[in-house]
Parts: sequence; C-alpha cells; structure tokens
Amino acid sequence: MLILLVRLLANYAVGIVLPFCVARKPQAQGVLGSICAFVAGGIGIALGRRGLVASEPMTVSGSSAIPLLAFAVRLDSLAAFTEQFSEQHGVGTQWKTSPSLH
Repeated sequence: MLILLVRLLANYAVGIVLPFCVARKPQAQGVLGSICAFVAGGIGIALGRRGLVASEPMTVSGSSAIPLLAFAVRLDSLAAFTEQFSEQHGVGTQWKTSPSLH
C-alpha cells in the first residue's frame, strides 16, 4: 500500500508540474493535467479499496527538524465505526483525544 500512496502523490505532483513544460498550448496543458489527475484518482480508488479490506491500518511516519514533532499518515478502514464497536463491546484500547476547540 505504501507504493500506491507514493505513486498517488507522484502522479498529482507530475500533474501539477507537467503542464508548465508545454508552453503556449493550453489544450495540451489541460489534457496532460487531466490525464495525471485521472491516473492519480484511479490509484486513490485502488488504495481506498485496499484500505477497506486490510486487517491492520497502514501507518507511515517521518521525523521532523522540530523536536518532539513527527509527521504521520494513517490509512485505516472505517475508523469511526471500529471505535464505536470497540466501545460497545469492550474490545481493544483506543486512543482518546481531547475535544477540539473550533
């Protein structure tokens, strides 16, 4: 799943940069950007389908230059449903976060 995530982000990045390489051809720029977005969307659908049937969530984390800060991406299937199921049936432990102050 990590390879699909990297391909997804790479296709979006190429779709952003590639149209600038075709000067003064707005139709070609639109086609190139649309093709990259279409491919990235298909990869996103495949990644979502894999995430729904995966038994464990995929977690990717990286370090940061700021102390005590790490960047993380977590893809799991129906997180709200599993938390509600766990609370009702006493299965597993879930991380509790403080309510947001929006």
